[in-house]
Amino acid sequence: MINARHYLSFDRMKDGTPVFVRAIRREDKYALLKAYEHMSDRSIYYRFMRPKWQMSLDEAARFTDVDFESHVAIAAGHYSEKGEEEALGIGRYILLPGSKVKRAEFACAVLDSLQNLGVGSILFQHLLKIAREQGVEEFIAEVLPQNRGMIGVFRRAGLPTRTIMEDGLLRVNMDLRQNREVLESD
Repeated sequence: MINARHYLSFDRMKDGTPVFVRAIRREDKYALLKAYEHMSDRSIYYRFMRPKWQMSLDEAARFTDVDFESHVAIAAGHYSEKGEEEALGIGRYILLPGSKVKRAEFACAVLDSLQNLGVGSILFQHLLKIAREQGVEEFIAEVLPQNRGMIGVFRRAGLPTRTIMEDGLLRVNMDLRQNREVLESD
């Protein structure tokens, strides 16, 4: 059984660079603030769907102080030449109340310099593994139609998917109970 609170795994980006994937920790709020400063306006807009010029320490704390039951968050990173952790991206899901089906909203952000190297897919696949273990049956994500990177992550995951355009956003519902044949490899 997976213990999401102590989750730790290893993976590789498309270019072969090794990465760790681990449960987010409260003290990561400072690394999150630092990473946020290095994100482009476009990436911030894609993640929050509005301009957001700064992140407060309180907001960073809310993103990193999770219960690992109804709110699960993981970080992907690697070690610098000095042996220090460097964040690459963060992914999370939050359970949605009031449904017969156990659903969760999925979100992810990857540093601009590491986009298109598979970090988003790595985060998605590890959260998928944790979610299935915890009985989550469906991921829901709201994505801007121009966010081709995240749409590609969902498409390559090979999950049965329903997509609806609503109020200028794509609402993507992914069935976690089964996979269909993956159309493209990451």
